[in-house]
Parts: sequence; C-alpha cells; structure tokens
Amino acid sequence: MPATESRPCILLVSHCILNQNAVVQPLARSSGVLFDAASWALEQGWGIYQLPCPEFRARGPLRDRDTFDGYNTEDFHRSNREILDPVIRQLRRYQDAGYRIVGGMHVQGSPSCDPDTGNWITDILAAAEAAGIVIETHWQVPKTADAAFRPDDPATVFGDPRSRRVYPDGAATPTAAQRASADHRRAVFLAGDRIPVRPGLS
Repeated sequence: MPATESRPCILLVSHCILNQNAVVQPLARSSGVLFDAASWALEQGWGIYQLPCPEFRARGPLRDRDTFDGYNTEDFHRSNREILDPVIRQLRRYQDAGYRIVGGMHVQGSPSCDPDTGNWITDILAAAEAAGIVIETHWQVPKTADAAFRPDDPATVFGDPRSRRVYPDGAATPTAAQRASADHRRAVFLAGDRIPVRPGLS
C-alpha cells in the first residue's frame, strides 16, 4: 500500500536486507537482496535509508559466526558509535526538515540487528534518543530458512522499539548499566502510550 500522507517518510533498513554479501556467508539467504522485504519497503512509497553493517566494519567479510555475547564488547560498541555519528547527523537533518522516521526493518536472530536484542539496534536507538530522533516502529525479517517477509504475518511486525528486551535471556555479558537501562526502558514502555503500527502497514 503506497504511502498517502503529505509528510515524507524514511525507513531505516539493516544493511544485509539489501546486500546479503555482508552476511557471514554460510548464513546468507540470498545471493544479493532479500527480495520480499525489499519489495514491501519499496511499495510503501517511503525513502529507504540503508544502514551500514557494523559486523562487516568491525571484522570484515570473512568473519566467523558469533553471538550476542561475542559482540557485546566495548570495542564493538565503540566501533558502532563511530559509524553512527554521520548516520545520526543525517537523520536529525531529515527530522528537522519535517520527515518522519517511520521505523526500522531489521533481522530477527541476528546478534547485531535483531530488533529485540541486537547490539547494533541498541546503539542506534540510544544515539537516536540522545539526538531527539523518534523511530516509530520496527519490522523484522523472520528467522526462517527462506527469510520470507509476509506483510500479513504478525511475525514480521516487532512494534514499538521501547518494548525491546535489549539482551537475550541467558546472556552472560550485559553490564549493570545495560541491565538498568533495559529495565528503565521497559518500565517507561509499560507505563506510557504505545506507538501503534499504522493501519494497513502491518
């Protein structure tokens, strides 16, 4: 369903949705683009902002598969902050010019880009919040063999970013500050108004 509102909109898209060459290669589910997800995003009539791949930047294309804990390091978060600086500056300019950041499309099960627990998503949202940027909702490519993105499947809609767990159950590396931040975000989300997914876009 193409967008009909007058305000221009931007959708943040995890890098590998448009470029599977950045994925740890045994895990790539396409030779190039995840077509279902990309097609849906294009059909909305929104601008698509492809985020950089934090894992590629930190470890390169021949990196080994790793976990949330493996990436939850100060070196990785520092690298994320460095590549986020120009991203946040651009998004702030868009928002100041009247654009809506309608949300993000990310990858379920990724240690970096899972909308619920990904380290990269945590850093994006923290930087956006500090800059006063509102990211309204999250969609996700489900953790399935074919990575099919079906708009009528509730599994593709994560919803309000404030509802995230931040780190997965059983994670060994979250610091006291990360745990406190996650608890605070969750409390604010439960106490406040949720940002709904707009009708017809789920």
